[in-house]
Amino acid sequence: MIKSDLGTIEVDGREPVIMAEFITLLVALRNALGEEKYNRALQRANDSVESKKDTETFKNEEKERMAEVIKAILSGMEDK
Repeated sequence: MIKSDLGTIEVDGREPVIMAEFITLLVALRNALGEEKYNRALQRANDSVESKKDTETFKNEEKERMAEVIKAILSGMEDK
């Protein structure tokens, strides 16, 4: 059981406890900020994550292209 200023939640196990605490935190945050600011904050966080994913995808694709170039160069050197 978790007790907080916002009430009592009954859960079993470690993962449900963490999720219950997280959900309680999100509800408290929404109440404190108001719906509009809360939604804007979530959107900014989501945009940040998406941007990071795009950057990681770009880096991975760049690494793959470089690996292909290196393979082609080495293959060309073997042919000589």
